[in-house]
Amino acid sequence: MSYKKLSMQCEKLKSTIEAETARLEKARQDLTNNHAALDGILTDFKKRILNGKRNALNEIESQISDLHKEITRDTTLVNGIEERLPLLQSELEKATSERDNAFASLAVQWLNKEIDAYDHASKMLKESARRLLVCHNLLRETGHQEVYRETLGPAHSYLPSIKPMTIRGFDMSIHMQHGIMKTGGATELQDKVRKEMSSEAG
Repeated sequence: MSYKKLSMQCEKLKSTIEAETARLEKARQDLTNNHAALDGILTDFKKRILNGKRNALNEIESQISDLHKEITRDTTLVNGIEERLPLLQSELEKATSERDNAFASLAVQWLNKEIDAYDHASKMLKESARRLLVCHNLLRETGHQEVYRETLGPAHSYLPSIKPMTIRGFDMSIHMQHGIMKTGGATELQDKVRKEMSSEAG
């Protein structure tokens, strides 16, 4: 069953449990009220019998009979709901577990896509940083390092130490190594950057 359907099933079970719990509370209250009413009528019935007042006993006996029936119904309802609630709760726990497992599976799919996007962005960031550092080297060769510093601002001194990481194949020992970012394959990259910069002149 899909995550969406399992979520709907969980919500439906929760609503059913809430409704049954409310019914149970009402049935218990009705049971208490009917017991109290029966006690009162039995007391009056006893007094009438002891005092020899047998008039209207039929009406009282009818009330007693009706209350006994109501108490039987209330008791049956209370017992029935008390038996049903644990079963519903068990169903909810099972559905919740299945829903959470389904969500975990969806999370794996989402995380894999997001990791791919992150790793791609990280590689692009690393490449961009290398290109900036190559530009710094080219400017240093011409004696115009101040252009690099002024254009990048305070960030220029931190750029060599940034360490964009990729998640797939991550190696803590490599990531934690000290040192500045290397511009591997610098000659080829320098030529490429130099050409791009030259084309700005039109």
